[in-house]
Amino acid sequence: RDEAQVFSWTMDSNLLTVRYDLKLGGLMIRQYVVTFVDDETLVYRDAYGGTFMFDKVPSGFTDHP
Repeated sequence: RDEAQVFSWTMDSNLLTVRYDLKLGGLMIRQYVVTFVDDETLVYRDAYGGTFMFDKVPSGFTDHP
């Protein structure tokens, strides 16, 4: 938890935008294309062609790079 980063996100159609508040000041913005989402799974693609999947678990989400 000490390494946690403050972030916020918005989603417009299939474009997911994540804004990270950097600890030393500043803002980092990342955008992703959501290719699949339902009540239990989120799949998205980054600008470099990487695909990532998150599955819901009882205590939150787990990632599958």
